[in-house]
Amino acid sequence: MNQQLKRLTTACLMSLALDAAAAKTLPATVAAPSPSVPASLNGLPGISAQTTAIGALAPRAGKSACARPAAGSVIPQPAHIYSSGGALNVHLDYYEDVDANGFPTFCFLDVNGNQAPILHGKPGDTFNIEVTNRVPPVNPTGTTLLGVPDDSLLQAGTPAVAATKTTPAVAGNQCGEQYQFASDPSSVNVHYHGFLVTPRCQSDNVAHTVIAAGDTFEYSFPIPANEPPGLYWFHPHVHGAGEQSVQGGASGQLIIDGIEQFHPEVSGLPERVLVFRDQLVSPNTPAPNPFPNNVVPTWDISLNYVPVAYTSTTSTPSYTPPGVIEMQAGQKEFWRVVNAGADAILDFQVLYDGVPQPVSIVGLDGVPVNVENGQNLVASLLGALLPATSAPVVKTTVALAPGQRAEFVVAPPGPSVKSAVIQTLNYDTGLVGDAVPSRTLATIATQRATTGLPAMPVANPLSLATWTQRFNGLFQAPSTVSRTLYFSEQLSDPANPAAATNFFITVDGATPTVYAPGVAPAITTKVGSVEDWTIQNRALEAHVFHIHQIHYLMEAVNGVALAPADMQLRDDYTLPGWKPPVTTATINGVVTPNTPYDPKTGVLFQNMTATQQTAYLKQYPYPSFTAKFDFRDPTAAGDFVYHCHILAHEDQGMMALIRVLP
Repeated sequence: MNQQLKRLTTACLMSLALDAAAAKTLPATVAAPSPSVPASLNGLPGISAQTTAIGALAPRAGKSACARPAAGSVIPQPAHIYSSGGALNVHLDYYEDVDANGFPTFCFLDVNGNQAPILHGKPGDTFNIEVTNRVPPVNPTGTTLLGVPDDSLLQAGTPAVAATKTTPAVAGNQCGEQYQFASDPSSVNVHYHGFLVTPRCQSDNVAHTVIAAGDTFEYSFPIPANEPPGLYWFHPHVHGAGEQSVQGGASGQLIIDGIEQFHPEVSGLPERVLVFRDQLVSPNTPAPNPFPNNVVPTWDISLNYVPVAYTSTTSTPSYTPPGVIEMQAGQKEFWRVVNAGADAILDFQVLYDGVPQPVSIVGLDGVPVNVENGQNLVASLLGALLPATSAPVVKTTVALAPGQRAEFVVAPPGPSVKSAVIQTLNYDTGLVGDAVPSRTLATIATQRATTGLPAMPVANPLSLATWTQRFNGLFQAPSTVSRTLYFSEQLSDPANPAAATNFFITVDGATPTVYAPGVAPAITTKVGSVEDWTIQNRALEAHVFHIHQIHYLMEAVNGVALAPADMQLRDDYTLPGWKPPVTTATINGVVTPNTPYDPKTGVLFQNMTATQQTAYLKQYPYPSFTAKFDFRDPTAAGDFVYHCHILAHEDQGMMALIRVLP
């Protein structure tokens, strides 16, 4: 935890210093975009005129670019932007701001000034998304500041490697600026979390794409015709700067329409989108403390940007008032919820008078639940002719690690309910993890008037007859390869307890390596493969496994096969921290707390023989899950990454590259 505080303090000081330096030489924002995509890449349809218009709006004089609602506000809904004629054409500007605590905030704005708009599309649509980076550059004078390399090419708006050099290749190509500029926190790119789109340039290519300060970059990619309907999201993914930008609020939602075809129970319901985000705790509060004495949270939380901030300076916790969700009395709603936080794991419940309410989950991580094993809910007359629709999964607790999404039907509180809230749970992140105490993030009030929410379309079961399902047959598909990967941590200098922590994700048998741009792939596979991966957590704190481009079918947790209702497709999953007995040991003259050991013999785990370690791990096994990883779709060919979606861990090395050969 001390290392985390040190890192946060350094980040804040760096941000303030960078802002101060930029303010002396530049206006508040970059006045106009300098093209990083040469003219040979034609302007996207419906985008070029928007680019001209937004240039005039760029300075946003007198306005806070990333303004946020006040505590206790009615929870607002983001703006919805829908595709038309088979395409979604959108321009987004990326801004930085500073909140009341002096912490950096970040956001994406559309041409109308809407923050974090929801982007809707249909399977088979083309997404054309143009992004202009309006964050001032770190080194406006070409000097080195706080160890950040000189960036003169960036200032000239001239990419070191032109973005037109995108000849398809399995290894991928540099796209936009040189990735050496990733250490510059003014850089950005966009990850389309959950989409199975190509990892080539101008698509979901975070391993090789950087949009430098002042530059405009064009993303253009088709949504596969078999893309599952559901909730996805987008956020920056520049390695080394991901936590700061996402924690600052730079994220938005993506929705592939059509989930009502698989789950007719959502037909016609009001649609509400709820976005959890985390943020740094005010510097005026006590320092965060580790679990289980977690009175002070490591992170503040917001819901649709309405903050629930820790305010106490004593041992008694207190928070700003939660926001308010207004529901129509007697009217069920369809909630689409995402944990868009950088670090905080947020399992939550809907509580009426303290009783957890059952919710009917119809989608997880962008995929309708029970796509293959659901019961047939179509009328018996049509059931013999159509694919079966899916049964919801009923839960009273919804588990959401950073990056996870859940879509469910919830009933409003009845007239006799005195207290209705959304409550996060106290979460044990492990011996060296963050403090995540329980908090009320919203109160729910009912009213007679309609809420003004958009209504879900009415299901047309006949459309399922021609709807291709990407994951058909995955459950029965034989695996071609089995692999074991693991999370682990180690001090960068074992002789210095105050040294920074290195974070690793490693294929069993390989040497743990901190990720850096340009590393060789840790795994090579090919299109058509179906692989069984077991992911272990050998660290003393929780980690969240995420892979780009594909989903995986959950099979077992801690070696125990899951019940059919829990064998769902995911792109994020949380593994709790390993919990062996620990002691404070002196290793090579260094006092080292939280060292695994055998309390019977006093032998440290690291000093045990292989046979002793095997016996020890039977008694204190690593947390693990096993899943089928689906590489059958040729769209996945190329290079992409997998990592811990606690972005502080990813930024500090817990990521690796996979190459999928055609």
